[in-house]
Amino acid sequence: MIWQEDINVIVMTANIIEGGKKKCEKYWPDKISKVADIIITLQNEMSFIDYTIRNFKLQKVGVSGHRIVRQYQYTAWPDHGVPTYALALLNMLKNIQSFQKIQQKRTPWVLHCSAGVGRSGTVMLLDSALEMSLAEGKVDVLGILYRMRQQRMNLIETVEQYAFVYRALVEYHFGDISCKPANEMVLYFNKLRQVDPDAKKTGLELQFEKLRKLENPYFQQKCLAALTPNNKNKNRDPYILPPDDGRPVLKTSPPSNYINAVYAYHYGVQNHFVITQYPLSNTVADFWQLLWDTGSSSIVVLNEISNKDEVCASSFLCVPYVSTNC
Repeated sequence: MIWQEDINVIVMTANIIEGGKKKCEKYWPDKISKVADIIITLQNEMSFIDYTIRNFKLQKVGVSGHRIVRQYQYTAWPDHGVPTYALALLNMLKNIQSFQKIQQKRTPWVLHCSAGVGRSGTVMLLDSALEMSLAEGKVDVLGILYRMRQQRMNLIETVEQYAFVYRALVEYHFGDISCKPANEMVLYFNKLRQVDPDAKKTGLELQFEKLRKLENPYFQQKCLAALTPNNKNKNRDPYILPPDDGRPVLKTSPPSNYINAVYAYHYGVQNHFVITQYPLSNTVADFWQLLWDTGSSSIVVLNEISNKDEVCASSFLCVPYVSTNC
């Protein structure tokens, strides 16, 4: 289908494994593979915080030349839910448009998630609504989806996904564009330090207030393991908890396989950091198990070690029989 329809963009809005279940077959190679009479070569792969871009070269046996196909895999989209914020998805859509413009080849996209209706439908509706708003200066979200559902039933499965399209449109047209060229960072920072006369706060304070709105209501629903009776006393702060889908699971027997830690992204690298609290007296063994399980070779401690703090394991770096020569 990709070859026949001359596709150059694949948008994948699912992960291979989600919630312990296989949601999609891994249909691309790590290097090179042959499927029927089509040879697929992975040229490169770039990972960002919310999505991964892969470039493939396709060759068909008996046909001269090759084609370039780019896959965008949005990895931060929960099944039956929506992304926490819309900015990354909007940036991905802009990237797709730029890629097709450079290729001078605006062919149809192939969109898929698991069933191809919920997350795929949300991307379809958002992209179409953006195009309409830019071309006509108005937008009819309901009308667009009505026409789309006449072509594929059940596109967009939940009210939450439908509402997300509206929020993304508002973000696109009225949101603050925080991504700035590096050579303009000094000017941008100085502007953020100025006090907004209406809000009576600096731009930095206003930006940080937006970030704080992402906190408790979202994460409390995602931190069920942290709130169980066996794990409550392993959390230093009851409001700083790791979500179940983003934390390391210790390779020990329950109930001791929990630790208050999360994987975090670095630019272009997923799970580059493991962020955790300073060990409590009852989580020292868990801390060292975490180091062993993740294969970490560096520990960065960002607070002073105090023997007077009863809830701090002040000697966790000097546990007998444990080598700190990582």
